[in-house]
Amino acid sequence: MSASRLTLLVCNQANAAVVLPICAAILLVLAGAGVGLVPIGALVLAGFPAAWAALLFLLPLLIPLSIVGAIVAIAHGRRGSSGRQQVFFIGRLLRY
Repeated sequence: MSASRLTLLVCNQANAAVVLPICAAILLVLAGAGVGLVPIGALVLAGFPAAWAALLFLLPLLIPLSIVGAIVAIAHGRRGSSGRQQVFFIGRLLRY
């Protein structure tokens, strides 16, 4: 074997010793993220029937809340507030 071929072989092995663990780490991260999506998907799918059941029990609260909302709207009047007033109001809320 010539010296140039031997140098190329050593360099390729050194590069492979660096590149292969990095590729393996990336593959493991992606596989772990994929495995982590399974329980999240299961929780979401289990949440739909739970939300449906909660909606059936919370639906009677919608009528009193709409009455309260109508009273508040009448008390405040139907005038719209400008964006500057809204920002000022939010700033006052955050200050306290």
